[in-house]
Amino acid sequence: MKKGSFYFLSFLLICFSLNVFAQDDDKDVKTIALVPQYMLNNGIKVDFEFKLASEKQWINIAPQFYIDAEGNKEFDSGARDDFYDEMVGIGIDVSHKIFLTEKELPFGSYFGYGLTNQFFSLKYEGSVTEPYYENGLQYWRTVSKVANSSILKIGPNIFIGYQAEFKDLIFIDAYLGYGGRYSFHFSDFESPKEFNSVVWDYGHIGTLFIGGVRVGIVLK
Repeated sequence: MKKGSFYFLSFLLICFSLNVFAQDDDKDVKTIALVPQYMLNNGIKVDFEFKLASEKQWINIAPQFYIDAEGNKEFDSGARDDFYDEMVGIGIDVSHKIFLTEKELPFGSYFGYGLTNQFFSLKYEGSVTEPYYENGLQYWRTVSKVANSSILKIGPNIFIGYQAEFKDLIFIDAYLGYGGRYSFHFSDFESPKEFNSVVWDYGHIGTLFIGGVRVGIVLK
């Protein structure tokens, strides 16, 4: 799938989400937002937020979808070990937000915490050593094969942010926080790539700063 097709499908996903939310009979305030920085990592993330019984407490459910059918070898400098030919992934974040302001909700400063869960499937060309026989003798040679790796990544997040009304019911939300990640790797190679060179890698293990901007609308 070309990147143009990916962005088109992303647009359809957002439109579908808006339509489903708009038809909800529940009259409680809720929001839907796009997190644009995920596109830098071949992903799209859409945040759905619902007000809980307490006026200042909200639940955030954020599905994610990732795809890159062209690979990232154009950035290969030989110094990193996270290059692949194809990648697809899905994920979901669930967070609890508590507003700390007296402003009309859902605007103002807030504190939040939650969990992230992501699954990635990657294909890449790798080298394996295999035996072969010649004149009754066994030799070893290195050959190239397509490796299939799957990564399950989980971890907690804590964050603070400020959600400001931009125009009418459109809002911009800036947030910053800290989190941890642990990745489980499954592969048909004995020594697969870890995809753990930088904190935004699909197989990152360790702590990281999180942050970004959300742009969305309030639905009442």
